[in-house]
Amino acid sequence: MIDPATALVAATGAFNAIRKGCQIGRDLEQMGGDLSRWSKAIADFDYAAKKVENPSWVKMLGGSVEAQSMELFVQRRQKEKMRDELRTWISGTLGPSHWESLLKIESEVRQTQREFEHAKMERRERRIEWLAGFTLFVVLVGGLFALVWLMVNV
Repeated sequence: MIDPATALVAATGAFNAIRKGCQIGRDLEQMGGDLSRWSKAIADFDYAAKKVENPSWVKMLGGSVEAQSMELFVQRRQKEKMRDELRTWISGTLGPSHWESLLKIESEVRQTQREFEHAKMERRERRIEWLAGFTLFVVLVGGLFALVWLMVNV
C-alpha cells in the first residue's frame, strides 16, 4: 500500500523533470513519460489520501488522527502548488491547448491506474481486513470456549 508521502515524493521527482523540460523548451509530446509518471504519482497520492481520510476499521486501531490530518493538508498544498505551477508553465510556454492535452493524458492515466492497480490494492486490503476479522472471531470464540470450560470444570 502506497502512502501519501511516498506518492508525493514520486510526483515531485516527475514534476522536476517536467519543469526542466519546460525550461529548455521541450515539446509536451517529448515529455510524455514525465507527464505520465507525474499523473500516476498524483493518482496514487489521491488514492492514498482517500484511504487516510476513510481508514478501514483495522487502521483505526492505531495512529494519531491529528498528525495524519496535518500531514495530509501539507501534502495537498504541495500537490496544488505543483499543479498550478505546471499549468502556468505549460500554458505560458506552449499555449493553453497544451494544458488541455495534459489534462486529457492525466485523465487517461488516472482511469487506467484506478482500474488496475488500485483495484488490486483494494482486493489486498479487503483480504487483510477479512483475515484480521476472522482471526479476531477465532480468538473471541476460543476465549468463550475457554471461559465455558473453566466454569464447567471449576
